Amino acid sequence: MSCYEAPDGTLYYLHPEFVDVAEDASNPSMLFCDKCNAQIGVEKPKAPSHSLAAGVDFGVLSRIPEFCDSDMQLSEAEQMLLAAVRLYHIATKARQAAAQDAARSLGV
Repeated sequence: MSCYEAPDGTLYYLHPEFVDVAEDASNPSMLFCDKCNAQIGVEKPKAPSHSLAAGVDFGVLSRIPEFCDSDMQLSEAEQMLLAAVRLYHIATKARQAAAQDAARSLGV
C-alpha cells in the first residue's frame, strides 16, 4: 500500500510521488479530489470509496523497474494494461484483399 511519510514521521495514505515538497521539506502539499478534501479536518473521517485509505491502490508503474526497461518487448495487451493512460477501444483497418481472402476461405 502506498503511503507518504511526513518530516515529523506521520504516515498518510498518499502516493509519495504526488506530494509536492519544498527544498527544506518544511511544508509538503498535495491536490485532493472533492471527496478526499471533504474528509480533511473531520473528527471521524471516513475513507472515500476509491481512495488509498479504502484499500484501492492501482500502483505506480515507475515503481516496477523491470517494466520500465526500454528493451523489454511487450505485447499490445501488456502495453495497454501497463499504460499510464487507459485505452478503451482499438480500431483495426481491414484491407480489401485480406477481406476477400477471408470470404473465400469461408466459401462466401
